[in-house]
Amino acid sequence: MTCNEIATLLELLLDDQLDPDARVQALQHMAACSSCQSHWDEMKKVRGRLEEFKVAIPVSDSLQQQVKDRLAAASTDEKKEAASAPEKERHLQIIPTLENLKSEPKQVGGLSAMVQERLYQQEALKDGTTNTSKQFSLRPRTVICEKHELIRFGLKRVISEVVEVVGEASDGMMATEMIRRLKPDFVILDVDLEVLNGVEVCRRISQELPAANILILTDSYHATKYHGQLQRSGARGFCLKSSGPRSLFEAIDQVTHSLPYCDPKITQLVKQTAAASIAPNSNLTDRETEVLIRLDLRNKEIAEELDMKLRTVEKHIECILAKLKVPTRTAAALKAVQLGLVLLPKMPGRDPITGVTHEQTVNELQAELAIANEHLKALFKQNSLLKEALDDKLRRPSEGS
Repeated sequence: MTCNEIATLLELLLDDQLDPDARVQALQHMAACSSCQSHWDEMKKVRGRLEEFKVAIPVSDSLQQQVKDRLAAASTDEKKEAASAPEKERHLQIIPTLENLKSEPKQVGGLSAMVQERLYQQEALKDGTTNTSKQFSLRPRTVICEKHELIRFGLKRVISEVVEVVGEASDGMMATEMIRRLKPDFVILDVDLEVLNGVEVCRRISQELPAANILILTDSYHATKYHGQLQRSGARGFCLKSSGPRSLFEAIDQVTHSLPYCDPKITQLVKQTAAASIAPNSNLTDRETEVLIRLDLRNKEIAEELDMKLRTVEKHIECILAKLKVPTRTAAALKAVQLGLVLLPKMPGRDPITGVTHEQTVNELQAELAIANEHLKALFKQNSLLKEALDDKLRRPSEGS
């Protein structure tokens, strides 16, 4: 077996789905090839960390599918890359997740226009088409605003197939200045930033560059605490970091085409209503329900999030206490939970020892997988170049004779 053939079998080998003969051949090859063995060890280590994490807390099916997609992307053969033409080489750098999306369109609500375009570009280049001026549109110039270096690094690796990353910022002030200078088409913005938070950054960007499309990529706590303020500040899309590449690609596709997008998990939380079947005797209005699920916040914070006057919030709380027949807001919040509502902001689960949120752990694992994929591709490319050089060296003496 060659290194490229081994690459296509690594995921099956990890899942113990290879037939005995192929398994023996793959293991024999890795025993003789230090590069393949090195990456095999690295992939097992990352998979092991993920399995340990899955034992610690429940992991959603979407996350497990995302991990499998990333490992599949890491093991895909890239030997047909058109390296002869610089324009071709630049546009063929599309990670294999696109092929996974193409084969499973129903799971992502249909193949998006951006994904279709990228697949068309890849297929056209493989067919040897040279008229690239009509085939390729410029990728959106993008700035990433994320304070965690590892997550920022992994995110850049994942999205580089569909956007052109022209800048990265780790705090709100740096992000604002960079966006003013670079004037990007697209901004990926976390809310939890130092110096200036994401709400203020979003407000300033929208005022100065109204054409810039802003995607909020954050955790469930900040997404539910500042959702209304971010919408009024000009954010066009909302996506959770923990949702994985499928949701992220869909969000990027929508927002870069100036269309709104909101992760279904966020919508489910911020658009809660007290159904009559849940609270038949409460008669809460939708506005009162919006206040009720935010009673963990101070009145001023509720007013800012829901764009209300402070006195209006106080009146709503008085009506809520009367309708639920409870004496205090704490009792009202407890009653809301009993009625099946989720209090906002959505408090994250945390590791009892490290204090790190479960979402943060997932985000870091996803970043490590993206980086491991890049390392794998680099190793396979290096092996391919070495093989070509060796073949060329062996060919020359025979040609001379």
